[in-house]
Parts: sequence; structure tokens; C-alpha cells
Amino acid sequence: MRRRLWSAAAAVAALFLVASTVAASIPGGGGVIYACYLKSLGTVRVIDYPAQKCKSLETPLSWSQTGPQGLKGDTGPTGPAGATGAAGQTGDTGPAGATGPTGPQGDPGEPGLYWMGEWNEGAYAKGDAVSYFGSAYVATEDMPMGYNYAPNDPASKWALLAAKGADGATGPTGPAGPTGPTGPQGPAGTSGGGISHINDLNGVACDGGVIDVRYSADGTVTLVCVAATYTLSVTVDGSGTVTSDPAGIECSSGTCSHVFASGQSVTLTAVPGAGMAFAGWTGDCLAMTCTVASASGSKAVVATFKPSHHLTLTIVEQGAHSVSVAAYPDAGGVGPDYLVGPLCESVALATQVCEYDLATDMWIRLVPSEGALLYVWSGDVDYTSPGSATLTVDAFLTMDRDRSVTLTLA
Repeated sequence: MRRRLWSAAAAVAALFLVASTVAASIPGGGGVIYACYLKSLGTVRVIDYPAQKCKSLETPLSWSQTGPQGLKGDTGPTGPAGATGAAGQTGDTGPAGATGPTGPQGDPGEPGLYWMGEWNEGAYAKGDAVSYFGSAYVATEDMPMGYNYAPNDPASKWALLAAKGADGATGPTGPAGPTGPTGPQGPAGTSGGGISHINDLNGVACDGGVIDVRYSADGTVTLVCVAATYTLSVTVDGSGTVTSDPAGIECSSGTCSHVFASGQSVTLTAVPGAGMAFAGWTGDCLAMTCTVASASGSKAVVATFKPSHHLTLTIVEQGAHSVSVAAYPDAGGVGPDYLVGPLCESVALATQVCEYDLATDMWIRLVPSEGALLYVWSGDVDYTSPGSATLTVDAFLTMDRDRSVTLTLA
């Protein structure tokens, strides 16, 4: 009997062990576990009540899985701080604050300019601004009636406000105008003198050439139109080279020649050798440039080269004007064909320096353009004399050494 009771007790203990395992799997309503006990075998079978029920020889058993609540344990340590949450939306803008008090008034500004237009003789007040030959000036003092110095006069009470800008580029050429009416017919020309002999026709122009009169043994006379030519000879005096356009002459010493078609224009270019300068043309060219053409007859020119001296030309511009200076051989004429170098052109209120290499002993004439109020020459000038206008003075010098000349304009 005791053994059987011991078996039953072991079975109940096993049941509790099993129940702790299966309670989490098959709890009933309210956390109750249901089982069936078979006394004859001492077994306990857990069921899913009420879906399952005990058999006829089994005794139903039930017990609660949840025990009494234990004592509250100690509070655990604080966990690490969580990540910062996203920023919330910006709230509505609050009302504007009250306007602060007005600050103190600033210092008065400088008086402005008063535009008077084009300068005329008369009274002006300090701060008056005028236009004079394209530049703007401002009065630095009051000027009463009768104070008539022009704004660009160094003795005046005017200060340059803005200099005249450079001239803009030339615009495109406009379209050609309509053809004018035909003019009246001119008077009849004088009658020709005729010829006294058939040979007078030799050399007369014909279609593309000149007439050549030819005789045959039987007395027949034939007039033949042959292509006309002329011979151009170039002599080089000194160290330099002469070339032609169109090609045909390239001469660096002695005399060279070439045959060109009659009437063909030929331009010669003279290039001096090292330490030399071109002194000019003689013969059938007399200027500093040379272009020849001939309908009949030969042409001959001489290009002269001499050792060079250096000329420094400085233009000092103190006013709002601009001026150009042309250098010519004193023995020659004036104009583009006689220039010994490019024009030296000044800029308003600036200093311009031009350099020239010129032939030894060449007499030079420096001619300023018209328009400035006063010219003053200084430096290595031999003498001066009136030029082409009452306000223009030309300077003369000989290139017997290196020279430096200054032209000052008020």
C-alpha cells in the first residue's frame, strides 16, 4: 500500500514538472491547465480543455499556472539616452515689435554740381559744371563776370571733371546714291594733226599693245599690234635691299632691272641693312615711297641707304586736345608719300613717345596738326618757324647725331 502511495506521489511530482513545461503551451481559460489521471497506471495526461475531455476511467484534474506575485525587485540602472528626435515644424511668426526711436541726423553731404551746358564767357559759381570741346569741367571758385579764362587754360579756376573719350570707330559706308543725270556733251576736241609718214604710227597704242610698222622685200607694209613693255632699273646706294610688287626685282647691290608690261604699276619697297636707314629715292621717284608705271620708255630709280641716328619724339598733352606730328625730309614735300615714319599721335591729358631711326644728315621737318591752343618745342631742335596755320609752329633739325625732341601742348 505504501509503495502504491509513493508511486502516486511521484506521478503527481512528475505532473508538476510536466505542467511547468506544457502550461505555456496549453493553458485554459484564466490560465488554468487541465489533465486526466489514470489511477491504474499512475499516469497524468494534459488535455486541451474543453476541446478534449477525460476518459471514463480517468480522473479530471486542474490547476492554475499563475502563482502569487513575488516581491518587487530593485529598479534596474537607467538605460542609455535615445537618439534625438527630428525637429518639429517652425511655429508661426510672432507680431512685429514696436518701431524704435529715430536715430540722429547725419552730417550734411557735399553740395552737388549744377550743369550749365556749353561754356560761354560769363559769371559762374563754385560747383557749376560745363562742357568744353567734348570734356567736362567744374568751377573750383566763384568767377565774376569778366573772368573769361577758358576751362582748359592752366590759369583758370576750372578743374577737369571728365576728359573727352576717344573717337568711335567709323561706321559702315552707306549705300550708293542714285546715278545723277547725264551731263551735257562737252565741246568737240581739236582735230588731229595726222601723220606725215607711215613710220609715225610706230609706238601708237593699239588693242593690248603698240603698233609696229614692218616692211617686206616686195615693198609690202604691215602694221602689227605687239605687246608693249618697259624696263625698270633699280640702283642700290648703301647697305639695303629693294624688292618689287609684282615680283621681278630683288636688288641688294649695284643695279638690277626687270621688264614689265606697259602701263603696269610697280611698287618698290626699300629695307635698310643693320645699322642703316633709308634716306629716300631719286630718279623717277622723289618721295619716300616709290610706285612707277610707264606706257612707253624705260624707268630708273636710285635707293639711298645711310648709317642711322635715333630720334625720340615726346608729346606732352596738358589739356583736353589731341594732336599728331608728321616727320618729313625738309628737302621734300609734305603728305603721306613723304613721311619718314608713322604719325606720332597724342592722347588728351597723356604723354606719347615715338621712336624713329633716320638716315645720317637727313634734314627733318616736324609738323604738328592744327587745333591746340599753344605749342612749345624743346630739346634738340635746330630752329622753328611758322607752319601751315597761325597756331602751328614747325620744328627743323638735322640727324647728325641721336636727337631727343619734346612738344608740349597747353
